[in-house]
Amino acid sequence: EQEKIDKIKGKMNMDNMIANSFRMLKHMYFRHIKDCQQFYVNYVVDGDTIDVSPVNMFGEVNKKKSLRIRLAYIDAPEAHQEFGEHSTDFLKKLIDKEKVLLHIQGADKYERKIAKIFVNYNNVNKIMLEEGYAILSLYEKYESRLEYKLLESLAKENKKGLWSRSEFHSMRPDEYRKKTNNKF
Repeated sequence: EQEKIDKIKGKMNMDNMIANSFRMLKHMYFRHIKDCQQFYVNYVVDGDTIDVSPVNMFGEVNKKKSLRIRLAYIDAPEAHQEFGEHSTDFLKKLIDKEKVLLHIQGADKYERKIAKIFVNYNNVNKIMLEEGYAILSLYEKYESRLEYKLLESLAKENKKGLWSRSEFHSMRPDEYRKKTNNKF
């Protein structure tokens, strides 16, 4: 009988270890979620900029308030730049007219809020890089620069999205903005 009790206790310990490991992984992966606020995406401006309205605790959208948000850590082709329309369309398919969670990191020099965006607990910023619809931004310091750099490298290596087009390689979005005097 002691053997049976030991097995049960061993199984309980294993179940407890698995549960604790899951809690720890969940905390590591979703630690930003608790600091997030819910917003409704009114309009996708381009592949790295959106307009949102806050959502209250009852799920109601306050359309009278609007914020312009730039996706943190990424830089997408401008609307009139090669692949800009594809990048914008992809982001629209992901989040346009959806409720999203924003983890606001700060603001840029144009007073847009800079944020990580989550939809169904998926990091949209990472998806844009991973699928090749944006590149790594040169403007921000990254707490997980290696992870973002890896996602960009994999998209590039696998010729996903903009990396499948040879003409994109000639000009980064930041270079395009400088050349055309476009501030965004």
